[in-house]
Amino acid sequence: MQPFKSTSLILPLVLGLLGLAAYLIVRTDISPKASVDLRISRSEAESKAKNFLKSVGYSTDGLSIESNFLFNSAAYQFLVEHLDIKKTRDVILADSLVSHRWMIYFYDGQTSTSRMAHQYRVWITQKGTIAGFNHIIQDSARGEKLTLDSAQKVAERFLHHVPVDLSEYFLKKTTSNNQARRTDHTFFWAKRDSLDD
Repeated sequence: MQPFKSTSLILPLVLGLLGLAAYLIVRTDISPKASVDLRISRSEAESKAKNFLKSVGYSTDGLSIESNFLFNSAAYQFLVEHLDIKKTRDVILADSLVSHRWMIYFYDGQTSTSRMAHQYRVWITQKGTIAGFNHIIQDSARGEKLTLDSAQKVAERFLHHVPVDLSEYFLKKTTSNNQARRTDHTFFWAKRDSLDD
């Protein structure tokens, strides 16, 4: 048996260091985390969400708040498969596709979910743009029984007030759901330059 020579470790050590250096150089290009660039903090996202809801006529007074940053790995993987890693990162960082986002949830922490009169969810992009919101009310709550066309006009007036320029979007899908005391309509608009055209 030959005696151990410390020089026999030089080649594996050099190769290991070269591999580590190569990884560190390309890591930002290949890591999914490279598509995350939080421009706003959790508290800033919460403040933006409160201010947005207030600007459209909703009060969050007395409501609890939960904030989470959502990393959409399925969307990231889909884009990587159809584009490449660098283009995917560029699309997500440009905020042209709402993939990674803050979700700010307002709710009454003293009441069970099924009994809450109002709940709100606001989605904010990593650059701080309001990406959407949802006002959740009980199925038994009283409301209007608007036709689809009338409801769409109400939605378009609301979006104009926010403001959203609907000329940049097309109406992709609508749904209607008849509740006991109202009709709920949902409208999905997609941006004309989106990857889903």
